[in-house]
Amino acid sequence: MGQNSHCNDFSTRILEDADHTEMSWSLASNADQKSGHINSLLKYVISNGSSMQPDETILSIHVIGTNLHKLPSNDLLLASEAYRVLINQFTKQLNEELVITIHLVDIIRCLLTGTALPTEYHSYLCSQQINQKKHDTVETAQPCIQLNISTVCYTLFTEYVMLL
Repeated sequence: MGQNSHCNDFSTRILEDADHTEMSWSLASNADQKSGHINSLLKYVISNGSSMQPDETILSIHVIGTNLHKLPSNDLLLASEAYRVLINQFTKQLNEELVITIHLVDIIRCLLTGTALPTEYHSYLCSQQINQKKHDTVETAQPCIQLNISTVCYTLFTEYVMLL
């Protein structure tokens, strides 16, 4: 990742009291996700995606896919990397038969087009304890690399084709 070292500097805001709860996020409470929360989710997925449980992986796909429009263009590189991690983890979980495949088409549509998962499946995922865990918002400097949207789309399409 040929970024300058200052692009990777970040600090995590520690939640000291209830007055700062707006700075935390959970996968299950994505109804009004702010771009800072989405940005933190992207970083969380990149750092922890290879150890995510299936329900956490799938809900992350939904939250990121349905909120890409809230990201500044500078964060599209992070979104592309997070999608790569999620696709790898999801593929691994599929191969290990850890994913119930009844919603496989819905999940792939969400990955490719940002189409929301069906309401009943989304509600089920939100009810899972792993997806209700609170995370601190990570604050970072803007990435140093500008990325053309067509590059991100091509990367996501290539990852999808490799999944097939």
